[in-house]
Amino acid sequence: MNWLMHRIQALKSDLKGWRTPGSFVRNALFTSADAAVTILLQLVFTPILARLYSPEAYGVFGLFNSIASNLSNVANLGYPLAYSLPKDEDRFHALVRVGWWLLWAVVLLSLPFFLLPSLLYTLIPSWSVMGQWCIAIPVLVAAVGLAQMLIGMYGRVKAFGTFARTNMFTNLTLRLSSTGLGLLASPLLPGLIVSEVVVRCGVLIQYVRDLGKHGVARFWRSVPVERMKVVALEYKEYPLYIFPSRWLNLLALQLPIYGLIAMKQDNATGQFTMAGALLLMPLRMFGYSLYGVFLRRAIDAGREKPQELADITRRMYQRLMFIGVVPMMVITFFADVVLNFVLGPKWGMAGALTALLGPFYFFRLLAEPLSAVFVALRSERSLFVFNLIVVLTCGAAIGWSVFTAANPYVLVSLFSSVNTVVYACLSAYILHTVGLPWLNMTARTLLVMIAAAAVCALSRWLLIGSIAPGY
Repeated sequence: MNWLMHRIQALKSDLKGWRTPGSFVRNALFTSADAAVTILLQLVFTPILARLYSPEAYGVFGLFNSIASNLSNVANLGYPLAYSLPKDEDRFHALVRVGWWLLWAVVLLSLPFFLLPSLLYTLIPSWSVMGQWCIAIPVLVAAVGLAQMLIGMYGRVKAFGTFARTNMFTNLTLRLSSTGLGLLASPLLPGLIVSEVVVRCGVLIQYVRDLGKHGVARFWRSVPVERMKVVALEYKEYPLYIFPSRWLNLLALQLPIYGLIAMKQDNATGQFTMAGALLLMPLRMFGYSLYGVFLRRAIDAGREKPQELADITRRMYQRLMFIGVVPMMVITFFADVVLNFVLGPKWGMAGALTALLGPFYFFRLLAEPLSAVFVALRSERSLFVFNLIVVLTCGAAIGWSVFTAANPYVLVSLFSSVNTVVYACLSAYILHTVGLPWLNMTARTLLVMIAAAAVCALSRWLLIGSIAPGY
């Protein structure tokens, strides 16, 4: 009981800092508000979009988006993540220009493949479900790559409130355009793809307007090649470890999409995309929204203030666990009921897949935001090794499923099981790295998760007559 009262008092103390400009709590409130609006928009528009677009349409969109996101991450090699590190503006400017040229190099190299669909589909036949719309991928790659650079600048100047406002408007526009195009119901106009490309390109104008007073014009100014080389080498950990690490992480999360497409399970691909979108709600609200703010605090502490780093890591971990465990377990145990009622029976499979993915996403919620510790400690190799292990183990599990089981439920079950174990190990390793009692904290987390799962299972049994989706 004393421990619980201590946590309540700590939470009250945190909330008092919301009036202080630049404080952790104030910045966290901005980013959390952004995430809350995004989730609200998702809750409002998902039932509409799910009736306008089929699971197969979501499957094609998931493939299209995953290819573009992979290439845009390759294009910047992780350098935008380092924008907060240079102390002087000249080095920052040079770092921006490095990313600028890398982005356009990747876009130009990808053009021959996507502008010639027949060549692309000869190499990868299963991607032919995209049709001629694969030609829009380089455009989206360029837009997302530029957006990542500009978002990095928002973080550098600590304009979290400004970015939150713009991001809310972007998400609203994206969903309104998808709805409008869906109402046209034109087989020649895939609304999800078209709205994604158009809105991601258009929002760049607002990013530039927001950052005008912070010197965004330097993005377009040339820098001597020698200076760019010096800065690129100074932050070489990003292309050598951080970028490969994040790209491997992204690839690992998208492997089920490629596996299901290879199995010719277009419907299951869309169902998996919907399940992932549902589970991303608490992750966006409590995880991603706090990552940038936590990263700034962790960098400020760094190796020079180990006790401070340990303290903010402990508080962040406990916040994520107690705030995230209930919504994550509720989604896990009741997603099938909600989706069947809100979206209709054609999305029933998404509910079952959500239940399979629930434990993995809970530990992902704990581990991913805290991975900023490795950046602050300049220990990027640890995160690279972790993500390499994830890709190899997930790849093996999905490869076995595709060539042996050929069952989407088996594929997602193995994918979730592997990720649950490795992300639980990652969260424990992060706690150990900063000197916290990782074993006790991890054991307590497991007990809290099991207790929440037991309450949800009992509630489901009393209300519906089964303990989990499919049982």
